Amino acid sequence: MNELKATAGPWFADRDGRIWRRHPDELYENGGGVAGDRPIASAHVGWYGEDVQGYPADANAALIAAAPELYSALATLMLYFTSGNSVPVEKATIQTESEDIKRCFAALKKARGE
Repeated sequence: MNELKATAGPWFADRDGRIWRRHPDELYENGGGVAGDRPIASAHVGWYGEDVQGYPADANAALIAAAPELYSALATLMLYFTSGNSVPVEKATIQTESEDIKRCFAALKKARGE
């Protein structure tokens, strides 16, 4: 499998739509920013006016912040389906208590901003 070349996760979204390598609570020491730390990405509200609310920046930031976990979960699931031991989808069962499946559910929950 090809190695992901993006910034390693986990990533965290703050309340302003910025995505960080650290939890936002850990970004500030004694009231100031941590030297050299910059956001990985930002989700913007975009244009808005009368009857137009723009983009849901907080929801978009949560989805972006979950990207490393979503990638890892999908890569793990693809290993299940390409292992040569697969069965037809209608007959497939997955142990929902396995750690891999728990990681998948956790990544989806993070992507929803929960």
